[in-house]
Amino acid sequence: FKHFMQIATEVISVSILVGDRMMQRYISVVGFLFVSCISMVFDDTDEEYGALSPESQQKIEQLAEKKITDGNEYELLIDPGSAFQRRLELIKKAQHHINIQVLFFENNETSKTILRELKKKAEQGVIVNIIVDGISQIGTDITLSFTELTSQNNFRVLLYTSNNIADQNFRIHEKFFLIDGKEAIFGGRNIGDSYFVTWRDTDVYAQGPIVSRMEEEFMRNLSHFHEVAGAKFPYTQQEISEHFIFQQPKKGKYQSHLLCSRPIEKDTKVHDLYVFAITSALEKVIIETPYFVPTKEILNAIMAQRDSNKEVIIITNSLESIDTQDTFFASAYYFPQLYQAGVKIFLKKGHAMHSKVMLIDDNWTTLGSYNVDYRSSFLNSECIITINGKNFAKQISSMLETDMEVENTFQVDESFLAKMKEEYAGKILTIHLIESQF
Repeated sequence: FKHFMQIATEVISVSILVGDRMMQRYISVVGFLFVSCISMVFDDTDEEYGALSPESQQKIEQLAEKKITDGNEYELLIDPGSAFQRRLELIKKAQHHINIQVLFFENNETSKTILRELKKKAEQGVIVNIIVDGISQIGTDITLSFTELTSQNNFRVLLYTSNNIADQNFRIHEKFFLIDGKEAIFGGRNIGDSYFVTWRDTDVYAQGPIVSRMEEEFMRNLSHFHEVAGAKFPYTQQEISEHFIFQQPKKGKYQSHLLCSRPIEKDTKVHDLYVFAITSALEKVIIETPYFVPTKEILNAIMAQRDSNKEVIIITNSLESIDTQDTFFASAYYFPQLYQAGVKIFLKKGHAMHSKVMLIDDNWTTLGSYNVDYRSSFLNSECIITINGKNFAKQISSMLETDMEVENTFQVDESFLAKMKEEYAGKILTIHLIESQF
């Protein structure tokens, strides 16, 4: 654009001096190109922050049961130390409330540091609400800290467990970190050293109308879990609309959806979104997930894309890096079929990878709490966001390219598959038969 402006200026200067009729025609051409260039520079909605096709947007809105939110801004948080510090910064700046939901808090220094900072804010009069999964939190000494903290009137910790024994395999797995209804961190991290010191994970700092949607889902959970526990919900509708769920001004240009699924209520919309996203890809799909045990629908969608010669890449944990080895063997059952179909599979080296991201055609992204496995599909409650546009997709693509570098992962090949068959064939089949009971 800078060079174009220099040339245009020179052409106009010459035409003024010589008055040449041909040169005046050049001016007309330059003017047209100038307007076009200005349009490309300033009207970047389609290319850099682009909307989905009308068909895709309509389908996602049907799944989400909400209209798309426009005007959101995101900052990608990859480095674990930076993700931890950003949370501390947000806690310290909170004025009215802090809403946090995770699967659990580990019993280590990272969790204790965050709880100490939350306690300070509660002492200053800031409302603190924490939701954790009661069963996942069982056996950790950090629950004693929860008991101490809730002695303050404005500090609430809700350890959710269903009253129905038959429902206790359903877990609350979504993650929210919300400040004053205005700022959020959203992704897949729980609270503890694993997520902020050693593991590879992904979340985003968010501003804009999407934060109101996150607050809406969090408050829905808080209200529902109070009801299940037979406890009085602490906020009036007026308090909620004034302080928790209110329309946020636009902070950026990204269009997004928030989708939450609750299989305990026969709701699997996040899984269904994954199936749709994979199916709708025109060129390429990259899935990064710590646990890859695809449902029949997701597996069929992947295989159909390979039949159409679309590129499909999966990044997941290796036997070395995964935190639950049986889940790796469940994944390994699918590796030969996927490899033969031309799917590229990259397995993490070193520490565990906990990132949950999908990239479609270098155009739009999903991220959140959803693992590509049966538990996230049919048992756990999950939330993800979609982020539309090439600008953010480029950042995700760069992150995934780094994850696939040889020092971080190795690629599944025939020799690896032969080794797995020789050493673990029985184990892989046994675990698959157990998983297939879903």
